[in-house]
Amino acid sequence: MLRLADVVATLCTFDITEIACASLLYENLKAEDARVKSLVKRLLVEDEDPVVGLVAHSILFKRMMQLFWPKDRLRQEEIRTALRNGAAQDTVDPYEDKVMNCGTLVLTFRYHSGGAEIVKAVFLFDGHMESALACDRQTQDPDDVDIQEDNDPSPHSPHSPELL
Repeated sequence: MLRLADVVATLCTFDITEIACASLLYENLKAEDARVKSLVKRLLVEDEDPVVGLVAHSILFKRMMQLFWPKDRLRQEEIRTALRNGAAQDTVDPYEDKVMNCGTLVLTFRYHSGGAEIVKAVFLFDGHMESALACDRQTQDPDDVDIQEDNDPSPHSPHSPELL
């Protein structure tokens, strides 16, 4: 129960006023990224259970996927295909998209001393990314913001996923 309290405490440190606005400032993004990495570290390293569940907003999962996106190009394509879950390839790149509302996604991470990365993604219950939904079923949340750094040389080569 103490571990659950620690995870809840981490989630509660997110400042909703920063993620609910139309745009995120880069200086806030660094702090939020540190919080996401701290959460993942708690889940992967400090929790003894081999399987951990997490319920959270799609923006958190979007950033988590971006921060821990695999470096290997073949693995990236495997993850993209899994995240499309049968949707056409001309939909939004899953790296830039978000999980549909109420989507259930299972991410498998590989943890090593230098950090962690996603190695597998599977949707449950016919879930998929938001752009795979029909236009009339897609959400138009005001908090669907692009949190990429403007001067990031390549959106498909995210920063190192080192855990703090």
